[in-house]
Amino acid sequence: MDYVDSFIRNYFWVFVLLSLADLIRRLVRHCRKGIRFPALNTVHVRFHESGASGNSNKSLFSRLGGASRCLRVTVTDTEVWIRSFFPFSLIMESDLGHKISLSDITSARMIERAFGRPRVVLEFSLPDGNSRQLSLTLRNPSAFLTALSEPGTHLPL
Repeated sequence: MDYVDSFIRNYFWVFVLLSLADLIRRLVRHCRKGIRFPALNTVHVRFHESGASGNSNKSLFSRLGGASRCLRVTVTDTEVWIRSFFPFSLIMESDLGHKISLSDITSARMIERAFGRPRVVLEFSLPDGNSRQLSLTLRNPSAFLTALSEPGTHLPL
């Protein structure tokens, strides 16, 4: 027990400094490479929901992890925005910050589950030619799908 106490006393500040350095690194990366979203009152919003949950299929970590009730999902006339609230966007590295053009969406479908809310699976193309799949749990998934399929949107649903 004395060994653990001694270790904590000797290396506590090292841990604090490393944690602070990592937070600063994430903040700088977010400022340089983060996606900029305009204010909601500057665009026509078809659908908006805060407190959504979701995950990505990018990696095993992002499939198992994800976000629980901290995503904002917005559909405008030209794009779908998926983003987390500010502190979570620094903490989480779960591939859940996207600004997706409606023309890049290849499919959107609702999957009913035995327990819990249905999920919306959104598939889209990335600028590099790869594709990505996000799974979203929304309070109103049918309104989200309706907003995606409004006139002027050419989306296979």
